[in-house]
Amino acid sequence: MSTQFQYPLTFKKTSIAIAAALLAVAVGVFLPIYFAQSESSIFQVTFIYAILGSIGLFFAFWAYYYFKWRFVITSDRITKISIYDRRTLLLGEIKGCAPGNGNRSILFIPHDTTKEQIEITMGSVDNHEILIRWIKENCQDLQLEMLKKERNDFDNDTSWGGDEDDRKRKLDLSYTITRTINIFSVIAFFLAPLLLDKQWSFIFLMLVIMASLTTVRQFNGKIALLKQSASIYPDLSIAFIVSNLASFIILISTIDRIIEWPPFFLPFMLVFIFFVALSFFCLKNSVHTKNKITVLLFAAGYSFLITIAGNILFDSSTANCCSSSILKKVDSAGRSKSCTLTVEPCTPNNLVTEVETHHELCQQKNSGDKIDVCVKKGLLGIPWYFAR
Repeated sequence: MSTQFQYPLTFKKTSIAIAAALLAVAVGVFLPIYFAQSESSIFQVTFIYAILGSIGLFFAFWAYYYFKWRFVITSDRITKISIYDRRTLLLGEIKGCAPGNGNRSILFIPHDTTKEQIEITMGSVDNHEILIRWIKENCQDLQLEMLKKERNDFDNDTSWGGDEDDRKRKLDLSYTITRTINIFSVIAFFLAPLLLDKQWSFIFLMLVIMASLTTVRQFNGKIALLKQSASIYPDLSIAFIVSNLASFIILISTIDRIIEWPPFFLPFMLVFIFFVALSFFCLKNSVHTKNKITVLLFAAGYSFLITIAGNILFDSSTANCCSSSILKKVDSAGRSKSCTLTVEPCTPNNLVTEVETHHELCQQKNSGDKIDVCVKKGLLGIPWYFAR
């Protein structure tokens, strides 16, 4: 039964989505203040504000985008309004609709391929039930048609093989490889917290990330790092998401050990340039534009991880150790048995006044006890410390 809609229909982002964005802004603003209180170096304070403050600004932009976002349906057209563009399609110009972004959004696809599609993320839209009802009654479902077209293109794509059997074997191989990478990414995720100080755990994770990028290139860019919509091709969504989580675990376990930040920037920029170049090289044939944008956004994060963790885990320099007294012991919140120890300065330039220790050493030490604080040069020339 057809529904009588009262036009115009105007849809906004949900209050929950806007509130989540505003909460992220608050975290980006107050987190730097919290961390800066424990830093004596003006450079470290500035660095913390620069990094975390920029995250706060990003989420502020995100919140403003959500606040201004509108999707309007009238009797003859649809219009998506945001802070950076305004897209309109006449109803007669719309060929149909199809799921996008891993079935989390709807694509309005025009007949004219030169016109841009309009994509709406359904979960964050207020009153999306009405929008879904309108789509079902007024927009042809193109998912099956798109799958048939993709299959037809595959059957005529000689880069996948000269005949049907060759193409099928290569497609089966792509599924085997992506499943293997996805499985190994999960293994890397579980190894990350268990083997934080082991070189091979870090190497294993890097191999998963590199294998994901090179697999996309090997199969002509048809394999997606992040699932976009229903497809005959496999995707590496699990590997991409899980490897990011594993990277974050390794990063937060090593970043506190850095003593001086000025030597960090040059190797970081060199690694970042290399990673961006590698990403462009591997994804230049990718049909998934969002994959390119997403990887570039994460390139800085991966470069940060490689610079910090690589500098520590592969450092073979001689440790310069000194004996210090523990002034205060603060146990970490939650189930972790690690702790922060305030110590008497004994390192060169008195740069180390607090040390993060693993749970075994934490259980053995109390205020007044002696502890060795060791400083190493770092593989990339970024000084770092450890306690024993």
